[in-house]
This record gives sequence, C-alpha cells and structure tokens, in this order.
Amino acid sequence: MLLARRKKLANNLVCCFVIDICNKIFGHVKNGGKRQPNAKCCFNPQFLTNIAGAILVELNSSTYICSASKMQSFQVLQDTPQYTVSSYGTSLPVLITETLLQADRSAVISVQLDETGWGCFVCGRKLFVWRFKHSQLTRANQCYRLALPASELCHAAKLVCLFPSQGDTQAPSVLAVSPEGVIRFWTNLHNELAFYERGLDLSGQECFSVTHLGGNTCVLATTSNQMILLSVSSQHMQTQVEVHNLKPSQGMLSRMSSLIFGYSKSHTAQIRRVCAGSDTSEGREVYVLHDDVLQKWLISEPGLETVIYEKQLGTVLVHHFQREMGLTTADGLKTWLLDVQPTSSSVLLLAAVTNINLSTPKLHYAIVEMKSESSMVEGQDPVDSIHVTDQSLPYKVSDEVSLLDCHLLLPTPGTSKSFVYGKNLLLGCSLSPDIGPVFQDINITNSRTSNWGAGAVDNECLFFNSSEGLVAVKMNLPEMPSMDESIVSQSRPDQSLLEVSRFEMSQSFLQTSLTVATPRKTDGISKDPGNDHLTGLKAAFLCACRSNLTQAENMLEELFPLDGGEDGYTDSPLDQAVKRLSLELINDFPPADPRWAESVPQDSITATGSLILIHQLEDKMKAHERLVSFLKSSGLWERLHSVSGEEAAQSSHSMLGEHVEKLAAARALCHQHSEYPNLIDAAISRVTDREKLDKLPSGLTLRDVFYTEVSSIQMIFQGLQEEQDDLLSTDFSPRDSVTLISNVNNIYQAVLQEAWQVHESKALVYQSSDSSDLKLPAQLWTASSGPKGLRNLISQQHNLTIQHGVKNAEDGVTSSNLCQQLFSLTELQLDGYCAQLESIRDCIGEEALEYGDLEQKYMQERSALVTPFVKFGQTERAASLAEKFLDFGTLVELCEDTATGQKRIQHYMDFYANQGFPDFVFKYYIDRGQRGKLMTHFSHRPELSNFLRQHDHISWLQDIQTNNYTQAHMTLKKLADRENLSVAKKKTLLSLSKLSALAADEVDESAVKMINEDLHIISHQEQLPSSVIQRLQMDVNDMPVIDVYELIELYTGEKNVEANEYDFMKALDLLMMYIPNEDPKVPTIRQRIWSRAILRNSWTEIPGADPFQFCRQTVFFKTALMAMQAYSDSPKEEFLPSPDELLDSEELSPVKESKNFQYLLRLGMEKLNQS
Repeated sequence: MLLARRKKLANNLVCCFVIDICNKIFGHVKNGGKRQPNAKCCFNPQFLTNIAGAILVELNSSTYICSASKMQSFQVLQDTPQYTVSSYGTSLPVLITETLLQADRSAVISVQLDETGWGCFVCGRKLFVWRFKHSQLTRANQCYRLALPASELCHAAKLVCLFPSQGDTQAPSVLAVSPEGVIRFWTNLHNELAFYERGLDLSGQECFSVTHLGGNTCVLATTSNQMILLSVSSQHMQTQVEVHNLKPSQGMLSRMSSLIFGYSKSHTAQIRRVCAGSDTSEGREVYVLHDDVLQKWLISEPGLETVIYEKQLGTVLVHHFQREMGLTTADGLKTWLLDVQPTSSSVLLLAAVTNINLSTPKLHYAIVEMKSESSMVEGQDPVDSIHVTDQSLPYKVSDEVSLLDCHLLLPTPGTSKSFVYGKNLLLGCSLSPDIGPVFQDINITNSRTSNWGAGAVDNECLFFNSSEGLVAVKMNLPEMPSMDESIVSQSRPDQSLLEVSRFEMSQSFLQTSLTVATPRKTDGISKDPGNDHLTGLKAAFLCACRSNLTQAENMLEELFPLDGGEDGYTDSPLDQAVKRLSLELINDFPPADPRWAESVPQDSITATGSLILIHQLEDKMKAHERLVSFLKSSGLWERLHSVSGEEAAQSSHSMLGEHVEKLAAARALCHQHSEYPNLIDAAISRVTDREKLDKLPSGLTLRDVFYTEVSSIQMIFQGLQEEQDDLLSTDFSPRDSVTLISNVNNIYQAVLQEAWQVHESKALVYQSSDSSDLKLPAQLWTASSGPKGLRNLISQQHNLTIQHGVKNAEDGVTSSNLCQQLFSLTELQLDGYCAQLESIRDCIGEEALEYGDLEQKYMQERSALVTPFVKFGQTERAASLAEKFLDFGTLVELCEDTATGQKRIQHYMDFYANQGFPDFVFKYYIDRGQRGKLMTHFSHRPELSNFLRQHDHISWLQDIQTNNYTQAHMTLKKLADRENLSVAKKKTLLSLSKLSALAADEVDESAVKMINEDLHIISHQEQLPSSVIQRLQMDVNDMPVIDVYELIELYTGEKNVEANEYDFMKALDLLMMYIPNEDPKVPTIRQRIWSRAILRNSWTEIPGADPFQFCRQTVFFKTALMAMQAYSDSPKEEFLPSPDELLDSEELSPVKESKNFQYLLRLGMEKLNQS
C-alpha cells in the first residue's frame, strides 16, 4: 500500500515537472494561459497535460499506463445543441509532441488518419506513423519515426499509404512518395533504415496523391492527370514495387459509356481527388474527380482497367446553382468540384460556387448528390439534388487556392451527416430528407486554429487540430419526423415554444398561453377573418413545434387550402397572417418581466422568457428562425407572394428577412448602448411615443419600450441625428464635436454593418426557390429613401463627418479613425444602392423604368462619397471603394497621379474587362485630347481596335499599329470623303489611304485608282490661278474642298478674268474624267465651257486676208486643238459640240447673230474636221 502511494506521488511530481517545462517552452503563464511574445507555438493547458501524460507513458509503460489513462479521460471541448467536440483517445506520442515543440510557425504539417486506427504525421522530411485507436490487443500511442526522401518541395500526408498488417497487433507497412516521384517502402517499421526505394520518371510532373485500393495496391496521381498503379510484391525475399500506367480501355464498354455519360475530359484539366469505391467481384471501383469531370474506373489488375463512365458536370452544375440561388441568368457564375465520396447508393460531390459579377463576391460550398448509376440514362440530368450552404466566405482571386482546399468527410457511407473541412474551416452537414439540409459552423476551440488532417474511424469523424490534437466531432441535429407521422405529445399549457420544439434552442424560453394552442372564438376575432388566419397559423405553428405534425398539417389545409384561390397576390390572407405573426414575434413583450405582465395579450405567442435584454433579442432571433423552418417544411414558403410596404409592395420572403435584419440591428445597438448610454438614451427619448409610455404600467423605462418594438429600430438613427445636430449647435469645442461625431459614426457603423451582414449571409435562406415568381424591387430598410430615410441620414452623417470631423481633427490618429468611419458609411450606402439596382434589373413593367433614374442617383452619390477620400489623400481607401463599386473615373485619376499608374491601369483593364473599364479609359483620354497617350500605352490591347470603330478619326492609327492596312485604308478613305473644310487635310488623308492600300497583303487596284482620281481633282484645285483665289478671299494654304462642278465654274467663269486655253482645257479634263456621261448636266456644262472659250475673243470682224489664220489664234480653237489631241480615242461629239449646238447656246447671244462669227466658226470647225 505504501509502495503504491509512493508511485502515485512520483507520477504526480513528474507530471507537474513536465507541464511546467512545457509551459515555459510554449510561453504560457498562470494567469489565464496567455502566450508570451517569444513563443513559437500556442497550445492550451489541456493539451500540455496530454503531452505530460504521453511522456509518463513512455517513461514506464507498465507503471504509468493507468496514470496516463486517467489524465486523458474523456473531455468534452464544445457541447452545443447542434454538435459536440470531444478529445479522442490518449495523448499524442512523445515523438510527435517533440516535433511540435521544435517546429516553427512556417512549418508545413499534414496528418492522415486511417480507418484501421493508424495515423501518419508529416512535418518536413519527418514521417511519424502512430496508433491512435486503442483496442484490447493493441495499446494506443505506438509510434515510429521514418525519414522521407529528399525533396525541394513540401511533403504531404496524402502521399503516404498504409498497408494494414494481417493482425491487429502488428504495425502496418508504409509506402511514401516524394513530390518528385521517389518511392520509399518500409515493410518493418522497427528499422527506419530498412526500406526499398525506386524513382519514377514523371518528366517533370508533380505527385498529387496516393490512394489505397486494398491489399498491397495503391494509385498514384500526378497534377497533370497521369495515374499510376503501384503494386508491392515480395519475390525471393526481395521487396519490389511494380509500376503500371493506367490507361482507359478503348473497348465497347468505354465507347458506350462516353456516348451515354459525356465526352472525354479536357487535357488541361487537373485532378482534384482520387477515391476508392467498392471492392466488387470484377475489380476495385475508383472515382477520379478532375476540374469539372467525374470518372468511374474499374481496376481488376494491371493492364485490365476500364473507365465505366465519364461525366462532364460543369454546365449542369451552373444551371443547378442558378436555380438554387434564384438567379435569372447564369452569367458570372463560377463553379468548382472539390471532392468526391461514394455512398451506399450514390456519389456525393463537394462543390463551390461564386458570382463574380457581384460587387462583393461570396463563395458558397455545396453538396451535390448524383443519381445512382442504374438510373442514369442518356440525355438525363445526372444530378439528383444539390444543397448550397447558407454560410459564405468573401471570394478573392488571390485567396482562391486556400478557399478551394476543402474536403468532404463521411462517418459511414450510408449516413445523412457529413463534414466539409479545410485548414481553417469546419462545417457540419445534415442532409436528412425529413428536415432538409442543415449546415452548421463548428468551432473546435474559441481561438483560431487549423485542421491538419481528418479521417473516419468506427463511425466517428476525427480531426487533428493544431491546438487540441486529436478530437472527435459529432453532429447532434435530430432526425425530425415527417409531416405524415402523427406524434402525439401533449405539452403543458405554459410550456415555452422552445421547450416543446424538437430542436431545443438553447437559452431560450418561448411562452405561449393556452388560448394560442386552442384559440378562443371571441367576438372580436370571429368578426375579423384576418384574426382567424393569424390565430390558426399560431396554433399550427405550436403544434408543429410540439411534434403534432399531422394536426398542424390538417389545420393548415383548412386555413389555407391549395385550391382556395386565396394566395398568389399582394396582401393575401396567407401573406398577411405570416407578416402579423412575424411582427408579433419580433415585437414581443417579455412575459417573465412582472412590469410587462398586464401588457401581454392573452392570445399572443411569446418568444422569450429572459429578463436580460440581449438574451431577449437572441431568443427572438432563434424563434424567428424556427418560424421560417416551419413555413418551409409545411409548404407555405413557396405559396408566399408579397405584402404592402411603406413605399411599394415587398416580397413576403424579403419581409421576413428584413425582420431578422432588424433583430440583428437591435442586438448590435444593445451592445453599443453599454458603451454610449447617454447618447443612445437621448436618441431613444426623441423617437419613443410618450403617449404610449404613459399608458404602460409604472416602472418601465423608455429603453424597455424601445427595444420591444424591434420593427421600428430604424428610428434610432433619426434620434441620433437630431441629438447630434442640437449638441453641435451649442458651444461645443472642436475636440468635443469630433468626439461626438465619432461616437455617432461608431453606432451607425456597428448597427448597420450587423444588419447588412445578416442580409448578405442569409440571402439564400430568405428567397423563394420558385424561379417563376414575380420579381419585385428590393425594399431595403437600410437604404430607405425620403427625408427621414436611412439613405438621406447616412449622407447627412457623411457630410457632417467631413465638415466638422476630419477638418477639426487635431492629430493623424483621429483623422485616420474618422476616415475609416467614413469608409464604412460609404460602403454601407453604396451597398444598398447596388442591391436595389440588382433587384430592379430583374424586374419588368413600371419598376424596370426606375432603373435609369436610380442608377443616375447612384453614380452621383458614389462620386460625392468617394471624392473626399481623394482630396484628403486617402488614396488606398479611395481605390478600395472605387474598385468595389466600379468608380472608374476615380481609378483612372488615382493611376494618373502615381508613378506606376499605367501598370495599375493595365491590371484594372484585365480585371474589369467585362465591366467596360477599357472603353472607359479610352474615352477618358479621347475626351481630354490625350490621343498620343492613348496610342502609346494601349495600342497593344485588342479592345482598342473595337472601341475605335466609333472613333474612326484615330482608329486608322491603331489599324496601322496592328498591321491591319486594309482597314486603315478604308477608314482613311472614308475620312477623306467626309472632309470638306481643308483640301490639304483631304489630300493628306487620301495619300495615307493610298499608302495603306499599297501596304496591304492584297492590293485593291480599283481602290487605288479611285484615290488617284481624287488626288487629281485636288491637283486641279491647287492649280487655280492666284487671281481667282484672291477674288474668292481664300488662303492658298488653307482652302476648303471645292467640288468638280465648282472648279469648272472657277476655271471658266467671270472670276478668272485672264482665262486662257489651258484653263479651259483643265475644265474640260474635269468634265471628261470625273463627271459621268450619264449625268444630265454634262451637255449643258460642255456647251458652257466652249461658249465661254469663244467669248474670250472678238468675232465681229475678219482681220487680215486669211480668216483661218485668225481662227487659229483664238482661245476656242487653241483649246479645241488640244482637246482633239488629248481625246483622240474618244468620239469628237463627247468633248466638242457641233456648230449648230454652239449657236443654240444662250451665253453666245452677243455674237451668234453675227454673220462673220457664224462664218468663222463653221470655217474653223470644218478645218478641224479635216485635220
């Protein structure tokens, strides 16, 4: 007996000594276990106790095994109505704890937990294989340390495969593969140096995972889709690893499966997961998940592998997500497949989805259930159901790798419960067909920790947590009976709603009187059908909570029959009853408070029994969630339509969501109340109805009244604004004014951000899955319009912060805090606009007409809210807001002011390509006349060519830059044809067009000919006599473009007083070459040219003895001789009229009656005809 006491005392002393050492190493102190600054890791005190127990076990197993068992007794870490987290097994082996002590925070640690009860722990090149499951034949904590092959990349536990031994008492064999493809196999773990090793020629590929297929066989997958079958064998006492590259069979089965289930995957797809399925008589089933392709293989032996089916799921999933998320279009939806797990009857997939078109994209995870293989037929959707999580994470491209590194874990293949886990994520999932999908965030500890690995053993899901070690997590969500089951469970009349509910909502007390469960037919109620519907809905709700589901269903069928025609329109009896019941829940009086006893109506349904205000609000939120679950499970949810609002009709679903948002806002305000009691009390006194307070029992305060009317919580902002304005109008010092404004901003920020967070995270919960439902504009209470609306109040507070806050800030810290508050207010304001615009975009009818006006207001407000950040030098905040809300003008201005601006603009052009940012930038520089900068910095972008199609005055420059000479020629020719103000500019454009046409790959000769003709006309204009140009009062260097008809007139008309035969010949050239013969004006113009040539000389007398000699000296005959030589190939009548035609000319009236003229004209013409 004495010896036993001494051993026990020694054990305690050693344990305390070890814990003290661990505390010093880890940096824990006695007062609360706070970590010292120089600590490298952080584990809680219980984890240190586990380490101490492990060391005691290793010191003397026979002596300390009992002590270690007592020290590692079963411990519950987290216990909630939804889940339980508890420690698992004994403490970690000393070898692993030593490694954790020595590892720094940058160490890459991964863990694999095998169903046999053995685990792998990888840290650097160290591999530890230990027994974590205790059995009658094998004690836990057996641990073996092995060395992995050298590698420049990080080793991972998913590249380790455990081959179980024949008996439970022996350690398994281990096969490990380095990322570069070096295989190392240990048959006996007792000798670390006794291993078999061989390398694989992967041609630079990186190993992705190793999957055990049973026996001594596993599959190695690489990141580039190569799959290799590894088989361990022993011949002549020598261990070998045989390698076989898996290739799909090209037989009839493979061809038929591709025909039925889809085409082959893209060669660029990457493997996401390889999972072993059932072991059949024909071979082992293996599921392979690529980017958006699911394959099912059947592997019999090396060389006998077949692809059973291959299904491309990308497009299918996009359509399903569109329907689940209630979107009208699939544009912007981006999906990923992350994991696959076979079940007893189907296959479960883990997927992720986000809408990149939203201003703040959120990533949702989803569990996709495939149809059974037997039910898959050609042309049919292979997806049986899809369940999207309510929880979401902010999506950024930079965080994509970590967000998508998630896995799906099932405790057993046939269970409806599962877990989605990643390094910093753990979601519990229940897909029970009775209660529908339920997703629950699970916190293993209250601090931020990481999950290094997971596995399922004996129907339990285990996780290796960075703080708690090995823990077991169990979902407690009950299987709720269906509405068809009749469960008679009579509760006490005074039981609360939460007490009679099958979901025991912790820390809540919903009381209800007997009159609700069994409504009284009072005179007032019987006369008002609305009261009957409300009272009946209350009773059905309570029956469902008490599990009297059949009775609840019968009551609902009587109240709201499907064929009654009383739903599907605004303010239907169903919508009104649901609205009134929801309001009654959120505006509930606390019946446990004796001060309210006389005010609680006898027929009310009460959501809380707490006396503490914050608990009352939390109870109301839980009760409201229960109401929504009841509406969905009873089928009423899809029958809801809309209710009348203050500004317009509002969807009943969004109305219920608004009530939850106001509860969250009230809860946030309650937290702020303790920090700013005087300010909030003063605001409450301004908005609380004094008459109502006078009618209430004594003892109640304004605060009591205000917080019971949650539906009017938005009134607090009007009260805050009035109180703030009155205080600032007094003799407040600048410092006090800044403090006051900052305090009001904090309240605005805390309350509205809490409401908006609920709005965003619960968006999928509070929407109808009926895609054909009438689209109504969102009526956001956080973005209400009007003089007293929150939108106007936020703008006032924003302006007040700028005018009296930032400008009066005495130091940089205060100014920075105020700017951050401005940033938050701006985000809240613009988020409301964006949500409202997005909802109107999907509407039809009159609501759709409001989109343009609202968008204009949004852009004006956006500019007014973001511009101050630029003026105050808050470029980072301004850029953040501009990026989120697509304020492209601010982005360009910010980039113009920085040295790396052009690089940032190029980045924005790529990132916002679908939102029109490139076109905005191009227009920005064109409007400011900075065309040189436009062509210098953006000529390489293909968007510029498309944009400049509407700006052809510079588009030809881009065409030349991109060697598109044909398009440049056509554009320049078009510009030249339109040019009429400057003949020099037109000549330049024509010359450039000709050069472009000649530089093109295929020269268009006809086009070049037309340009030459235009240039010839311009040449004739340039040759106009200087006297004519002077009479026209033109600048010879800046003449407008003159057309052919006017040029002929100028060459032959009165302005050319000194016209000679060359001028008339030029006019005749213009006529012959550039005016088609079909033109009806041609005869008249030709006659006018020759008539004016005749009038250049006097014909009344015949000088000299030789009349023909006189004719040869006239302008007319000189021009005629030149024309006959120039147009010798043309019929003479086309360019020279006959004497009779000339004598008919009105312009020759002064001379045509003269006999001498007639003689000389005919004589000359006869001589010309003979020549």
